[in-house]
Amino acid sequence: MTSARPGWPERLVGNRKVPQFDDATHLARTGETPFQRSNRQLAELLQELRVVQMGVQILLAFLLAIPFQARFPDLATASK
Repeated sequence: MTSARPGWPERLVGNRKVPQFDDATHLARTGETPFQRSNRQLAELLQELRVVQMGVQILLAFLLAIPFQARFPDLATASK
């Protein structure tokens, strides 16, 4: 099996090899310090949370709009 990233050290997890990322190797390969990496990962996490939040707000808006529709009382009890 070849490495996911050539030159990165690997470790065995179960029956497959996965790249092992340590700070020295990461810095040498990417030029990114551990603090910069943590900062970037936090920014990416916050961006994903913003996207999820928007999706939840849209879904909630649709679910709240249904009971206020004029035809809602006409639905069967099981559908409500």
